[in-house]
Amino acid sequence: MEKSRNRGIHNLRWAVLAVALLFGGSIKAQNFGINFGYASENFPTITNPFFESTTSQGDLTGFFGGVNYNLKLSECWGISVGVQGRFYTREFETVMLFVSSHVKEKQVIVDVPVLLNFAVPFNDESRLTLFAGGLASYTVVGSTTVSNNLSTNDIILQWNDKKNGYKPFNPQATAGIALTIKYFRIFGGYSLGILDIDLDEQSKTTTSNIYMGLSVVL
Repeated sequence: MEKSRNRGIHNLRWAVLAVALLFGGSIKAQNFGINFGYASENFPTITNPFFESTTSQGDLTGFFGGVNYNLKLSECWGISVGVQGRFYTREFETVMLFVSSHVKEKQVIVDVPVLLNFAVPFNDESRLTLFAGGLASYTVVGSTTVSNNLSTNDIILQWNDKKNGYKPFNPQATAGIALTIKYFRIFGGYSLGILDIDLDEQSKTTTSNIYMGLSVVL
């Protein structure tokens, strides 16, 4: 009984020491970041049989913001986990039932990125980092609004409508590069949708986006 109690105390001491080293001695190897920037997404317009022709739609464009926490695994390797929100808009002209119409689209996305990173330090305060990983992305809001001079009511198409929309969950693979100088980090990257998000089984839709931004590292 005495040996068992001593063994338990010994294991507890090692556990306390491990926690202390993780959250105490190596705390400088970990950091918290506040991120914001610009993003552009290649995303098709919702399928609509009344759209007879459209001008160039262009990409959805907007901004993002979020936070992340990076845990250093070794001198060069680390894992970053975070959460961010993206807001996109796009406007273009179309002909709908022989009437010139204006189309405005908006999308709000919540991402949970998990990224593996490899850092090459230049000195104690600056380093170049390559990162790659995945984004669990979910579209909270996605809609197309069509308006014209002949109607007082706008036509609003929700993207999650099973008849003509897209699935809200859109996992993505991403990779990029970042430059950190003391408390600031400049970064950019590219993401590619992994799954077909089109609710129409006869067609396939995947997305891609580019992004660039600035982080404040605490």
